[in-house]
Amino acid sequence: INPKSTTRPYLIPKDCYLDIDKKELKINNIFRELRDDLLIRDSKKSVPNAVGVLFRVFLEVSLDCYAKKNQYGFKKEDTISKKIPWVVGNLIKKGYDKGKFNQINKVGSARKENTYLSIDNFHEYIHSTTTQPTSSDLKAKWDHLQEFFEIIWKEISDKGKKN
Repeated sequence: INPKSTTRPYLIPKDCYLDIDKKELKINNIFRELRDDLLIRDSKKSVPNAVGVLFRVFLEVSLDCYAKKNQYGFKKEDTISKKIPWVVGNLIKKGYDKGKFNQINKVGSARKENTYLSIDNFHEYIHSTTTQPTSSDLKAKWDHLQEFFEIIWKEISDKGKKN
């Protein structure tokens, strides 16, 4: 029996592998920091604020990279709430079951009062002077969104191999 997912010391489980092209150096470094370097287990060396901010950055740069690889450019003023539906719609057109995107759709569309997955909660990690993420909340968010990240990074990687 595996331990509870929230007992791991890092946001991203060690067995999570995303095929991030070496040309995407910054994105790969963010992924590796979240998976290998930034502790969020309950200890003195835990850095949940840094992880919360970087997790939100990783989400947005992943969306941006996916769009770029699919010859689509978001406008500077486009928010994550606009980017997520475009990426999800594009993936559904490619044949993915729309049920696979229920969790990420909550990020883009739900209000923070309705789900902790709401992008508003991610924004508070950056902009609120009082909101602090807990390690268990961050890990639960990752667990709900990992399949989405695996799908988009597989698609980005496959697109890169075709070009």
